[in-house]
Amino acid sequence: MKNKTLPYLLTTLSLVLLVNTGFSQKKTLLVTPGGKMLGGPGGTFILAGPEPVAPGNQAPVAGSVAVTGTAQVGQLLTVAFNYSDAENDPQGTSLYKWYRADNAAGLNKTAISGATADTYTLDAADQGKYITAGVKPVATTGTSTGTEVLAAYTGQVTGGAFVCGGTITVNHNTTDGVSPVTTTITYNTVQSSLTGGSKCWITQNLGASQQAASPFDISKEAAGWYWLFGYKQGYTGDDGMPVMPAWVSNLQLRTTNWVGSDDPCTLLGDGWRLPTFTEINNFARGYDSWDFSAGDGNTLYDPWFGYQYSPYPIFDSELKLHFAAGYANWDVVRDGTSGNSSTIISSTVLATQTSGGTVNVTYGFLNLDGVPAAKSTTAARDSNLRSVRCLHD
Repeated sequence: MKNKTLPYLLTTLSLVLLVNTGFSQKKTLLVTPGGKMLGGPGGTFILAGPEPVAPGNQAPVAGSVAVTGTAQVGQLLTVAFNYSDAENDPQGTSLYKWYRADNAAGLNKTAISGATADTYTLDAADQGKYITAGVKPVATTGTSTGTEVLAAYTGQVTGGAFVCGGTITVNHNTTDGVSPVTTTITYNTVQSSLTGGSKCWITQNLGASQQAASPFDISKEAAGWYWLFGYKQGYTGDDGMPVMPAWVSNLQLRTTNWVGSDDPCTLLGDGWRLPTFTEINNFARGYDSWDFSAGDGNTLYDPWFGYQYSPYPIFDSELKLHFAAGYANWDVVRDGTSGNSSTIISSTVLATQTSGGTVNVTYGFLNLDGVPAAKSTTAARDSNLRSVRCLHD
């Protein structure tokens, strides 16, 4: 009788061969790869291999990971997920990590230091950012830790309820259409009635990384950035050097008040804006008794107006306006080294006039020698970029 070989798969998942020997007394051999001979019932012998290995224990899975809560500074966010495990291993203490990024696609995603719970309270550093949380599910038995799964990003984080007298931290980014550089700045604020009616002001120029140390502080850090009337894009640079970003020479001066989406102060949050000319004029009139006497060691000579004046009172006010912030003329920065008086620009167009097809625009600003002034220029030819201070109603 011919031997016959049939393949079988045992429940142990081992492949065996059933062999009929053809002897008068049949004997059946179950053959497994590379094992030993074992006796079996009824004359059956089993050639057994190594003990079979059970399939690998699978890691738990985090599903439906989602962040809930309001994307606003001061608000609490919570991450939740559905835990599952193929072997029904019970859930242990799962792991959480929170991240912030520059957009909802996760650009420049960075882990938030210390944020490792299932909840997270948004702070000032998150304003303007997008937030997500990652979850690593953990089982108490079997393969314990699964793969991290991220939730969808929140919307852009907005500023929280504002209280004047505190600080505002802003993540400036060149993609916001205002900031000439990417940097994080903390602004101090103060309540003041000097401009007529109680308003909240930042106590440093927009874009300044620090408050001026004196009226004569010519540092770039205290000067902040410069703006062309009517445009939200800010410019910066070192004394005598071209501005950044590169100057666009064909910008036409705006002929209406500088408000709405073009107001760079909106970068600080809801309710922030440029001062009007009336407000900065009120501020200047509040210092009619400034000491303009010569010879006190703290006076400067203004060649335009022909008198000595002291820049200290305006700096000593709660607004900390300082003389030496400088300005930019065309595409070159001029700091206060040579007595270049700084100016604070207002949002107000005082007049427009068309003559021979040319539009003349007059807008208001405050010279930081305390003299309110107006700049009259043709719509296509304004050459001065000036400092900005912001207020909140």
